[in-house]
Amino acid sequence: MIASNFSYVTYFNGDGLANRLRLHCLAYAYALNTKRKLIVNWKRNNNCYATYHDLFVGRPCSYELLGLGERLFFRSVKRFDCYSFEKGTLTNGENVESLINPPHRVVSVSNLEASTGGGSRLGSYHQEVLRSLLPRPEIEKRVSQFMGQFKSPTVGIHVRQGDFLNKYNTALPPVKRYVAIVRLLAQLWPSAVFILVSDGNEEVLMPLLNTGKCKVREKVNERHTLEGVQDALIDLLILARTNLVISTPYSSFGGFAAMLGNKPIVRAQEDWETQLVEAINQKLTFCDRPR
Repeated sequence: MIASNFSYVTYFNGDGLANRLRLHCLAYAYALNTKRKLIVNWKRNNNCYATYHDLFVGRPCSYELLGLGERLFFRSVKRFDCYSFEKGTLTNGENVESLINPPHRVVSVSNLEASTGGGSRLGSYHQEVLRSLLPRPEIEKRVSQFMGQFKSPTVGIHVRQGDFLNKYNTALPPVKRYVAIVRLLAQLWPSAVFILVSDGNEEVLMPLLNTGKCKVREKVNERHTLEGVQDALIDLLILARTNLVISTPYSSFGGFAAMLGNKPIVRAQEDWETQLVEAINQKLTFCDRPR
């Protein structure tokens, strides 16, 4: 028998990989805060053709992995005793510990704003939640093999193209801006290695690839497959393990990678030089501050 007072947290997000991960972390932090059990709800679609367990191993559990008795209990209480947060419940500066703890047996956090733009919303559960995102062994092996070849400090560069060409188009930074960032960093730290992660085509990225120290790996370009999503996770984990992340504005991919690795991030905006100086002065420990 399942205890009648057992409670759950669940969520649904049909977006891409990084957006799902942001909401997943917020839901898990809320589950820890309210002593509930997190039920992962990832369905394959064209935005992310992978389930949570296709990518990770760990404590959070999907509905399919519950025992029969608990599955029946969860379905029952979800139908009759479910609470959903309104969109925008968390305001700037608030984290998961500021949320109410309703008496409902199932709480859905699907509508909560999970942005990492203003910092982590995970409160005191930040490290515990991030430690729970353990990639599957075959994914971890590929990340470690790639990163293991670099002995010098690394800078990850995320150039988002793909669907952003239709979403933001004119607002996207020109590739020459990333080139300028790389050239300045190469002057400041000649030993640094630049790792390029992008869904753009080679012709567009050529000016960046020709800067000298930009490294790329062979990837699965078809994102609408399980292998493609696993490959995208490898990109994200690689970014998280660099010393500094340079990322496209508006993209949650680079932002989540920086949060996952607890690394400074510089958005390729017009004020990128100011951001870079702040990152150097506050967080970068692998090099001397520029004069």
